Amino acid sequence: MHMVLVSGQCQSDQKLLLIQMKNSFIFDVDSTPPAKMSQWSESTDCCDWNGVDCDEAGHVIGLDLSAEPILIGSLENASGLFSLQYMQSLNLGFTLFYGFPMPSRLANLTNLTYLNLSHCGFTGEIPTEISSLPRLVTLDLSGPEPISGFSWRLEIPNFNFFQNSTELRELYLDNVDLSGLGTEWCKALSFLPNPQVLNLSNCLLSGPINHHLANLRSLSVIRLRDNHAVSGQVPEFVANLLNLTTLDLSHVASQGGFLLRFQACQGWFTLDLSGREPISGFSWRLEIPNFNFFHNLIELRELYLDSVELSASGTEWCKALSFLPNLQVLSLFGCDLSGPINHYLAKLRSLSVIRLHYNYGLSSGTEFLANLTNLNALDLSECGLQGKFPEKILQVPTLENLDLSINQLLQGSLPNFPKNSSLRNLILSGTGFSGTLPDSIGNLENLTRIEVRSCNFSGRIPPSMANLTQLFHMDFSSNHFSGPIPSLHKSRNLNYLDLSFNNLNGGVSSTFWEQLVNLNLVLLSRNSLNGSIPRSLFLLPNLEMLWLSNNQFENQLPEISNVSSSVLHDLDLSGNRLEGPVPISIFFELRNLCTLDLSSNKFSRLKLASSKPRVIPILKNQSQLSVLDISNNQISGEIPNSIWKVGSGKFYTLNLSHNLLESLQEPYSISGIGLLDLHSNQLRGNIPYMSPNTSYVDYSNNNFISIPADIGNFMSITTFFSAANNSLTGFIPESVCKATDFKVLDLSNNNLSGTIPACLITKSSTTLGVLNLGRNNLNGTLSHTIFPGNCGLQVLGLSGNQLKGVVPKSLANCNMLQVLDLRNNHINDNFPCWLWNASSLQVLVLRSNNSPDTLAVQEIMSPGLCFK
Repeated sequence: MHMVLVSGQCQSDQKLLLIQMKNSFIFDVDSTPPAKMSQWSESTDCCDWNGVDCDEAGHVIGLDLSAEPILIGSLENASGLFSLQYMQSLNLGFTLFYGFPMPSRLANLTNLTYLNLSHCGFTGEIPTEISSLPRLVTLDLSGPEPISGFSWRLEIPNFNFFQNSTELRELYLDNVDLSGLGTEWCKALSFLPNPQVLNLSNCLLSGPINHHLANLRSLSVIRLRDNHAVSGQVPEFVANLLNLTTLDLSHVASQGGFLLRFQACQGWFTLDLSGREPISGFSWRLEIPNFNFFHNLIELRELYLDSVELSASGTEWCKALSFLPNLQVLSLFGCDLSGPINHYLAKLRSLSVIRLHYNYGLSSGTEFLANLTNLNALDLSECGLQGKFPEKILQVPTLENLDLSINQLLQGSLPNFPKNSSLRNLILSGTGFSGTLPDSIGNLENLTRIEVRSCNFSGRIPPSMANLTQLFHMDFSSNHFSGPIPSLHKSRNLNYLDLSFNNLNGGVSSTFWEQLVNLNLVLLSRNSLNGSIPRSLFLLPNLEMLWLSNNQFENQLPEISNVSSSVLHDLDLSGNRLEGPVPISIFFELRNLCTLDLSSNKFSRLKLASSKPRVIPILKNQSQLSVLDISNNQISGEIPNSIWKVGSGKFYTLNLSHNLLESLQEPYSISGIGLLDLHSNQLRGNIPYMSPNTSYVDYSNNNFISIPADIGNFMSITTFFSAANNSLTGFIPESVCKATDFKVLDLSNNNLSGTIPACLITKSSTTLGVLNLGRNNLNGTLSHTIFPGNCGLQVLGLSGNQLKGVVPKSLANCNMLQVLDLRNNHINDNFPCWLWNASSLQVLVLRSNNSPDTLAVQEIMSPGLCFK
């Protein structure tokens, strides 16, 4: 005999109220799945509507409208809802009403036993009327974790909020602001006569957990995690809550030893006392004084003591844990454990999850873990493991997640994987694992993530990788893999592919990428890949980062079209053998580029679609561009003035060095760029004005002939400026002294004349580390006081000028000076012993001056000084 509960036919007044509620909202018509309410039809029985439950009389007694995609509308205006007098259960969880207050009219639904308004985005005070619903058993008003800068957080208005909640059994207020209760929050909760579940995570609670909670004898679950201002010790009365199965006090500020009488805690299933990660200078860490702590927790299933101070050797903590025969989850990361993991853990036959990462003193002893037949997840990352890792652990049929990363002294190799493997995540990065990958890696049909970055694997990547249809994340970087890239066309979920820093060779097939439409990141840099770069790579709709640098790709880049919606923001093709024109489509189609690096190739020009070739196309479509590097190519002609307008103010780095550029198109205005590198071209005319925001400027190795007199007005934050190896004439402008942040100033190997502005050194005294004015025609004498007491010079190059007089004694103030080059001048000085005080001096070059004692200085200077 079978019984089937059937709801009655919908009452007309109930349908009308539901339609009124539906009409209060506007829904997102593109949402998948569509809104339940949007599918309600007046021509059908409302008791058959999705999300609606009725009793036998046709009264609406339940609404499950969670995660409804409402675009416009507030719950306060849904008047029909508040008249559904028979309603017993209302679930609006994750249906968003951001910024609206919670309607007090919900108190009209006096038959409610279940109310879920979690993650709805309500703000302000929770109406006290809701706490007075006479039949309410379960109340969930939890909110999302607060986001910096936003205050969408509900608040409990006053101390008496819970006084009338006589039937409440389950209370979920995670992320609700309870700070208004002050340190009396325990007393406020004591008004609940029979609560069973108390979830108050991240509620801004403060003060101790006090005796008022001891009255709540029916409590089975207590979760107070992430209340950082809860203080004091864990109270003894918690042990007397005989129905308690779950205690979560993780990430609270409770400290000191535990006063619990654990013989009364045998019924606990879950215990979480995890602490916050230690901060330098602070000692907010719980400590377990002895390992009798565990002896009576015989029913415990899950134990979380992350960042709790255990400081015990392997024998002690492993033996203590062996008293927990039913333990399934063990999480002890960051507990200062040390010594080998020993055989006592093998007694815990039910263990499925082991997390011991960040215990840097663990050394070895993992062999027995292969005998844990229920093992599902094992995390031993950053544990200081040594020796050889047992292959048979990798063959445990139930193992889904293995993380051994950042154990540099851990050796191992991959075994033959059976076909029944459950492995989903395999993370070995930063270990000494080596050898070749077995063909049987293709048997890992459930594998979604594999990371072997910075290991010592070699040989070919097996073609059987093509069988990994669930693969999402693949990082094989920084190994010694060779041969071609295997086909991954069946891995249609693949999102992250990093094969950089290997010895891979061969071409990259154009058909390889067509099915991998979910790829977000492709890194193939630092290999020996060759041939042409396939067009299909640029057509991947979700690709954000593409690095192909330092390979042997050649020929021309392909033209691309119809990809203006591309999300690619980082493109690096540097260090290859690409040649010919750069397609204009790179700039006009890839409109979201932030970084574009085409340096160190053989590009000759950049091609426009319908006009003669020009050096660089108009980049008006590049509104996001911040870094452009086309250095070390063979590009000639002029730099168009449109280049300075790209990036909508975000353009920060431009490197056009090592080309054949001849001029800058007039008029131009260099604005916003922070790093400008035009060195090693054939640019001529006056030194270009930079932006006042430019900190790094390199104009060296060109054919510039003069420095504008007011250039210093544009150097307010410049730290590096080089115009060396040009044909500059005239004086060094006094305006340069306005630049007070110089670290490096190099005007060497020009035809500058006149005197050296004293202010150049005095105004940048603390920052200026390198000053090179050598091989010019500068004259005059150096002032005796030119080098101030806070002189920070490390390199001073004044060789090959017409300087006269003596070396200023104030040079002794430059106690960080390492290189002093004064050769080929007309200095007439005996170079007295005060130079001895230049204790950092490593190189001193004095020859070809008018001093009779130049060579005699060698006898009085420090040993190790290099004379030339």
